[in-house]
This record gives sequence, C-alpha cells and structure tokens, in this order.
Amino acid sequence: MIKSMTGYGRGEVEEGGQRWVVELKSVNHRFLDVSLNLPRHLWALEDRLRKVIKSRLARGRVEVQLTWEGRGERPVSLRLDPVLTQEVKALLTALAAHLPRPEPVRLDHFLQFADLIVARERQVQEVEEIWEQVGRALAQALERLEVMRGNEGAALAEEMLGQLELLRVELGRIQAQAEQVPRRWQEKLSQRLADLQGGEIPVDETRLAQEVALLADRRDIREELARMGYVVEDTPQGPRVRRR
Repeated sequence: MIKSMTGYGRGEVEEGGQRWVVELKSVNHRFLDVSLNLPRHLWALEDRLRKVIKSRLARGRVEVQLTWEGRGERPVSLRLDPVLTQEVKALLTALAAHLPRPEPVRLDHFLQFADLIVARERQVQEVEEIWEQVGRALAQALERLEVMRGNEGAALAEEMLGQLELLRVELGRIQAQAEQVPRRWQEKLSQRLADLQGGEIPVDETRLAQEVALLADRRDIREELARMGYVVEDTPQGPRVRRR
C-alpha cells in the first residue's frame, strides 16, 4: 500500500480534570525527523514520545505539539515549611512581648515572610503517572495521521495508475509505428534518390539497404521502450514490443 508522507493527526484525552492534546503534522522528508514541542514540566517524556513515533513512522518530517490544560491540580504544588513557620512564630511572639502594648500574633504577620510557602514542581513520579493519558492521546493522533497518509497515498496511487494507463496507450501507438520505421525509411530514401537521379541511374539495392540499416539504428528506440517497462524481441515477422 502506498502511503503519503504528508498528513495531520490529533488525539485528545480528558481525565481527572486534565485535558491532554497531541497534534502531529508530517511533510515529505528523506528520513524520519521528529520535532517536539512540550511543556517544560513534561520534558521527561520526550524520549518516550520519540520511541513511540519511530515505532510507527519510517519517513517524514514530523512536528509534535503536546498541550495540557488543567482544571484541577496544577503542575506546581504549594507546600508550607513547618520548621521555618515555628521559628517565625517564636520570633513574632518574642517581638510582641517587647512592644509597649503587647498584641497577639495574627496570620497576616506570617504572610510577610514569603519563604514560608514553597512552590515545587511535580516530581518525576507524578509525570510518570500522566504518561498513560499522554500515551493514549499520542496513539489517537498517530492512528489518525496514518489514516490520512494512507488516504492521500491511495489517491496518489490512483492518479499514477491513470497516468500509466495513458502511457500504455501512447506506447501502443509508438509500437505500431516503430515497427514500420525501417520500411518507411527505405521507401523515403528510395524516393529521394529517384528524384535526384531522375530515374536514369539504377539504385544500388545493397547500398540502399546499408543506408537504411544505419538510419534505422540511429532511430532505434528499444532502449527507451525498455526503460518504460517494455522490451523489443525479434520474431520471424520482425521486431515486436511486448510488456516486460
């Protein structure tokens, strides 16, 4: 089956308040060239994505776009530093005790210390957990890409077959005329010699045959027909052109 190298495929998986979309676009290329565009927190998936794509595709320049949309958890989590919180509390309590008018420690006092809340990206284990969703989206995109490439390849094959059929028709016409080339050149050359000599000098048939053979050799199209899938074979009735 002929497959085109041009196509597009899209896969989408939504689960747990998150939506993963994988888009693939391929164009002609001598080898397989994969270009990935991933969110920063998913760079760890690059090697897996490449391996899956290479297991399904052999040629083409493939652009991969992975997008993520979260309605629930974010790729960055917030954590409270408990040790630093206790130290800040002790410091604020001691400071309040030295004020002319002691006052209780309030929450807004803690908010002045930005280091109490730590932002952390998801760990590798959490990225591993989402590979199942990303892998499914990739499989969908690859399936649709291959379907499009197959459809376009079928259309190209049909077009090529149509062109080959036209070529066969033309080759048939060439074949019918090619077999008559030596005889026609002999008649044409004999007529020209007769016109030049005025019919007074007899024609040397042996010399004429030699000249006709030389001209026929110069205009031999056997090699061209062979390259097009035809061969010329000698038969008792003369040369014939047949399909290889």
